[in-house]
Amino acid sequence: MPTTAREIAAMREIIRSSVRAMEYASTRTRQSLEAEPMFADAVYRRLEIIGEAAKRVSEFTKAQTPEVPWQKIIRTRNRIAHTFNEIDNDIVWEITQSHLPTLVQEVNKVLK
Repeated sequence: MPTTAREIAAMREIIRSSVRAMEYASTRTRQSLEAEPMFADAVYRRLEIIGEAAKRVSEFTKAQTPEVPWQKIIRTRNRIAHTFNEIDNDIVWEITQSHLPTLVQEVNKVLK
């Protein structure tokens, strides 16, 4: 389904950054986002990268893959990048625990 090498690279980065964020969170708790600033920064950065990569996916591919919440991913990136002092760590934790595993599965399906 991806139409260009850039788009394939973007989708691979979505997977790579998702897996990294999940790995970072795998040995921590929700409270670690407040207690460990380096951990929080690492997760936020991975979510930003995922959003940037999602921007590189063509509108054609996005339309063909409605199961991937492309706009929500991009909005999350924008919120972290532009309103960093208002990040809701409950939402960030939910993303790492529930949404990223599903995202990895869905993007892998698109790449096959």
